[in-house]
Amino acid sequence: MRPSAAWKTVRRLSPEVMVTGSAWAARLLQVVVQLASVPLLVSYLGVKQYAVVAIVQSLAAWFLLTDLGIGASVQNLLSEARAKGKESGHILASTGLLVCVLLFVFLAGLAFAAVPAQSLLLRRLVGPTLATAGPILVAAGVAYLLSALGGVAYRVFYGEQRGYWAHAYQSVGSLLTLVWILALQGGPESTRRLLPAILAVAVPPALVALIASGHAFLSKLAAPQWAVIREILKRARGFGSFSFLAAFVIHMDYVIMSQTLGAREVVEYNILNRVFMLAFFLYNSALMALWPTCAELLAKGAVAGTDRRIRRYLMLGGLLVVGTTVCVYVLKPVIAKVLAPGAGLNLPASSIVLFGAYLLVRVWSDTFGMVLQSANRIRPLLWMVAAQGVLSVSLQYELSRSIGLNGILIGLIVAFMATSVWLAPLVYGRSFVRQRTRPWGFTGE
Repeated sequence: MRPSAAWKTVRRLSPEVMVTGSAWAARLLQVVVQLASVPLLVSYLGVKQYAVVAIVQSLAAWFLLTDLGIGASVQNLLSEARAKGKESGHILASTGLLVCVLLFVFLAGLAFAAVPAQSLLLRRLVGPTLATAGPILVAAGVAYLLSALGGVAYRVFYGEQRGYWAHAYQSVGSLLTLVWILALQGGPESTRRLLPAILAVAVPPALVALIASGHAFLSKLAAPQWAVIREILKRARGFGSFSFLAAFVIHMDYVIMSQTLGAREVVEYNILNRVFMLAFFLYNSALMALWPTCAELLAKGAVAGTDRRIRRYLMLGGLLVVGTTVCVYVLKPVIAKVLAPGAGLNLPASSIVLFGAYLLVRVWSDTFGMVLQSANRIRPLLWMVAAQGVLSVSLQYELSRSIGLNGILIGLIVAFMATSVWLAPLVYGRSFVRQRTRPWGFTGE
């Protein structure tokens, strides 16, 4: 096929297909880099100090909360503007102003909170002396803050149905991270410290997010408008609250493990988490690409199209998780040997099965949660996730103290099953009952 013909074929693809395809390519690259970095960092730091890196890396998810829901709010506004044929320049300018203000506010907060937080999180793993030595959390926190607020640009790209740009930038960040980690390997023994390793995993994505911000926010020059800023903040309240509550459900695992488990179990969990995230990253990328499509469909009242996509994506997610669980179970000795050479780790079969079960309930819950967010149905999600968060944190803490690593996974699964697994589809079905020509379910088109 000639280059011009190939380009025409690509341009005929729907935005959803292009964004999903680029998302899978980017996620695969990210997962490969993450998996490759584990043995490199374990051999570089040892199991005990690598557990510290794993804990610090987990904080990136918490720093994502610093956008206060602005990213999701702006993405939906851009999708609605596209559906109605309106200009989006004022939305971009207003968002850029808000991001700059948040950056300065949270940098000031980080300067006060980083040192005591570092001591609290790392004391059990490395002792009180090392837990307060060096600006580990300050350096990582600045980088994660830039990544989180710069990452609002990625939501802009999604809202404009140009998510492939977000994935291109994220891929570059992944490659730079791997190059930095490889560069550390040749250093003399005296330079083998936690700080260089943490900078290697945290700084490249931050630099790339800053470049992406310039691309996204300067593409259409316009002036900020207070009316637009008020609308962004009004919507962001719900999204920010939802994200904050959701973090207590799915991102407290490493925080709790830092207080209840030893370094060995933390590393075992981290290895399984990275391998299983291969399947979930692929599915989550597809969901992110589907979000603006659902927002546009629901804005036009095309609920049947959303119903079809939900069925299709749930089947895809289930197959990915089941296939990954079988592969990890069969290859667990190889995975432990390759990702943690010389550490003598044993990946428990029960933990592998529980990880698979956890991701299955995540696929189900996250799919319906994404659709409800795309339609700005936030209030029922807030009540749902608030109850889920209380259950999740308390169960993870108590169960991990009594039965170890598996207690974290059982706590997560029970919290999801008791709340969002049945409530989210119920809310979705009732939210659009008047616009649906036939009952909502899993049969028929």
